[in-house]
Amino acid sequence: MKQNEINSNKLNLFIVIPFIVITVFFFFTFFIYPKQTKSESENRYLAPFPVIKINDLHNFPSGLEKYYNDHFPFRESFMELFSRIELAQGKIKVRDLYISDDYILPVEYLYTEKDITLSAEKTNELMTFIYNSGKKAGYVSLPYKTYIYNYMLPPYLQSDYSEQNYNNFIKKLTPDIKCCDAFRAYENHSFEDTKTYFFKTDFHWNAKGAGEAFLYIIDWLFSENLIDEPKPKNLTFEYTYIDDNYVGDLNRRYSFIFSTRESIPVLKDNESVIRYYSSYGSEDFSIHKASIQGDALPEGQTYDSVYTQNVGYYKMVNDNSLLDTKVLVIKDSMQNPMTDMFSYMFNTSEIVDIRGLKDLSLYTIIEESDADLVLLMYHQNNVTGEMFDFKE
Repeated sequence: MKQNEINSNKLNLFIVIPFIVITVFFFFTFFIYPKQTKSESENRYLAPFPVIKINDLHNFPSGLEKYYNDHFPFRESFMELFSRIELAQGKIKVRDLYISDDYILPVEYLYTEKDITLSAEKTNELMTFIYNSGKKAGYVSLPYKTYIYNYMLPPYLQSDYSEQNYNNFIKKLTPDIKCCDAFRAYENHSFEDTKTYFFKTDFHWNAKGAGEAFLYIIDWLFSENLIDEPKPKNLTFEYTYIDDNYVGDLNRRYSFIFSTRESIPVLKDNESVIRYYSSYGSEDFSIHKASIQGDALPEGQTYDSVYTQNVGYYKMVNDNSLLDTKVLVIKDSMQNPMTDMFSYMFNTSEIVDIRGLKDLSLYTIIEESDADLVLLMYHQNNVTGEMFDFKE
């Protein structure tokens, strides 16, 4: 009996001692481990240490928990290990993203009627202001990656949420607002063709996908009489390819466990001289597109370095454009690969991303602009949130 008790105690010590050692190790490591302000893999800022306020003590424990979770030692390595284990088990949904056929697809969400109604009301107000400023206007809905590649998912994960969000949004718009369903641009394209339209490991599309949608949008603009000049005939685009690694923003979330070798198409240079104005109201310009692009990373090209950054405002002027029309585009990041297409097509293109506006009102830009046409250009799932705070 005593021997059994001794063996039992030894077994307990064998279990307890490693547990204590691991607990003590991570306890002390937490305090000495370097703290980061931003997670590059998740592309978000990490929780700061909570401020202690006498009148808000009840929120301190939850704030402390968020801080601990975000700054746990070797957090990035554990997340990478978790991702590899999940993928090895053949799971399709891993860390709130779908993995199918080497494509990383963001999850679709169905937004509430309340949220969509609020966005639509703000859009109606904006469009009324544009019309009163003597300009034509339209709303353009660009394709969402998972909507295009829905067929890659098993039936139980497929949804039409992106299309429902678009339909629910335009129902709330006033009838005089012209709407372009550019996410339907690929309906007659083969699956093999559409596979080349988005980066595999990025949230975004590439210049080929954007180019096909741009041609669809141009046809729509003329059909709705939003452009008052003859339509260019036989408009097509040609592309060249950057030979480099591509650092997809969704691949970053998985610590680059997916290949960075991707096709990187860009619009073929048409030899036009473009003047790029990167500061609002300034007469200073550059003839180099690099003035509105981001920098490549040591690991390879990024969406910002290949196309453009999400800056608050820039303007492009092309004296040899196909059209004399001047356009102002209010956009999200899906518009970025269309930058060269806009400068090729329109005499003047003003591009506005309200997230980047500092001490400058969108309404002021619209009022002072000499644009003939204003386009609100967001992807089809971007129908709620801060992107509709046009007056702030």
